[in-house]
Amino acid sequence: MVRPFKVVLLGKTEEGYIWQYSFLVFARNKTEAVQLGVETAMSRRKLSDIRIFKVREYKKPTVWAELHGAWPEDTVLDELEEIGGYETLPKVQNIIEERV
Repeated sequence: MVRPFKVVLLGKTEEGYIWQYSFLVFARNKTEAVQLGVETAMSRRKLSDIRIFKVREYKKPTVWAELHGAWPEDTVLDELEEIGGYETLPKVQNIIEERV
C-alpha cells in the first residue's frame, strides 16, 4: 500500500548554488519516496550533489501538491544554518545504493 510523503531535497547546481526541490510523493516506504524524488529532481535540473533535507510521512489526509524547484526558502536556510550547514545533510547516493 502506498502512503504520502513530503520529500524536501537540496542540491548544488553546476554554478555551486543550493537549489531546493519539494515533492509530495506516494510510495510504499521512505526509501522509495526519496528515490522517486531524486529521480525527478535529477531529470528537472542537473544537480551535482543532492542531499536529503527532510522526509515526512503524512498519517492523515492532507492537501500538499507543490513541485518547488527554486532558491531555498528562508525557513529552510535558517534551519540549515542551525544544523551545521549543507554538508551535514545525508547524501542521496547512500539511499540509491541501498536500493541496488
